[in-house]
Amino acid sequence: MLRKKPGDLKMKTIRYAVLLLLTTVAGSGCWLVHKRPVRLANLPRFQEALAAEGLRADVRGRAVLVEFWSRLCPHSEELIPEIQRLQEQYGAGGLLVISVCQDGVDSEPLVREYLLSRGANYTVIFDDGRISDEFRVPAAPALYLFDAKGRLAGRNLDTKDLKGLERLIRQILPEGPGERAVAAPD
Repeated sequence: MLRKKPGDLKMKTIRYAVLLLLTTVAGSGCWLVHKRPVRLANLPRFQEALAAEGLRADVRGRAVLVEFWSRLCPHSEELIPEIQRLQEQYGAGGLLVISVCQDGVDSEPLVREYLLSRGANYTVIFDDGRISDEFRVPAAPALYLFDAKGRLAGRNLDTKDLKGLERLIRQILPEGPGERAVAAPD
């Protein structure tokens, strides 16, 4: 039978207290990061990808819908016509759809052919995992909406509630020259 030394219980209690304190501090730090307003300008890896595609100027003053997807995800494929429709319907009113393919940078030719065969002609950038990490994407598909000032308007939006997404898009579209795109009735 093993006997415990009198100091063992005290050390164990101190270790648990320190662990609890560190977990609380780390957890509150994460909470602050998630609650802080995110801006497109504060996403350097995403900005690098936009610059590489010559798109950095295109996002200024526009609402931006960022879609993370993969060819391996059946729900991502189901969303292609809807994302295309949103770009066509709201593009003239100030919406820019940027699709981030999570299949890796080596898959570019395959992915472009895949999208064209499904009638999609919106902007696609390719992710090596760093952009997904920067956005903290939980799983594909995931949608993030930014207003015309580059502020996050919706994070990880429900891809099954496209009417809700459309309402949010209409709320944040910038006023531009001429008329805004007319939305389909709910």
